[in-house]
This record gives sequence, C-alpha cells and structure tokens, in this order.
Amino acid sequence: MPLVFGSPEWTEKYKKRVNSDEKYLAVAKGYTTTMLMIVRDVPFATYTRYEDGKIVEQAGVPTGEIEEYKKKSEFSLDFPTYDLFISYLQGKEDITKLVMSGRVKLGGPIPKIMRYNAATTRLGEIVKEFMKETTIPTKKEVQAALKELGLL
Repeated sequence: MPLVFGSPEWTEKYKKRVNSDEKYLAVAKGYTTTMLMIVRDVPFATYTRYEDGKIVEQAGVPTGEIEEYKKKSEFSLDFPTYDLFISYLQGKEDITKLVMSGRVKLGGPIPKIMRYNAATTRLGEIVKEFMKETTIPTKKEVQAALKELGLL
C-alpha cells in the first residue's frame, strides 16, 4: 500500500531511504546544514536538518512560525504553489531552472550549495523515485490534515 505524502510514515521511510543511500552519502560527506521548504499557497513548510549528509531532523513547521524558521535555516526553497512543489518532487521540474527563472526562490549561501551540487542532485533522484511509491493528496486534503495537526 502506497504511503501518503507528508504523513509521519512517509517522512520516516524517506529519511531511512536517504540515510542508507550509499551513493548519496558518498557525495554528501561534510554536508551539515538546515533547509526550509516553503509552499506559500497552502501554506506550509518542512524543516530539515542534515549532519554529515544524513537527515537527523525533519518536521512540519506551524504556519505562524515559517518566517522564524526561515531566519534560522541556512537554506530555503520558497515555492509559490503546491502543484509546482509536487511537480518538482516528482522530477517533472528542474530546481535549477525553477530558481534561475525566478519561479522558486532560493535563499542561502550559493557557494555552499554549489559545493554540494552532487548531493542535492542525488537527493532529487531519491525523492523522485520515492514519489512513484507515494499517494499524493490534493491541496485541500493537505490543508485539512495540517489543520488537524495544528500546523495551519
């Protein structure tokens, strides 16, 4: 049975998949950072902390705390819409093209993200494959779930 995108089970399985991917870990050595992914039209955000490439923390951010988390995160990716965010996760949209075109805003030190380009590319490959096994809720379903969790 497919996992539902964003559910605690999905998050845990994704974390395990990333943290056990030898190809990713080889290119992510030394990658210690924090990343906030924001989806404005829901609105919601996910905060992820990496230590030496491994995901050590990943959690939803309450809507009222998004800007606070943005200030304390080294990097942020700011998506205007849920549909664009899902298209990116599914590998239908290239993050470099999205950022260069201004459709998605990247915050953080560009030299560091470039230094770990192979790691971020591999993360994209992992999530794209993982999304094939995932049930993707509608924006309204995500909003209802976030309300239930007290995040919206």
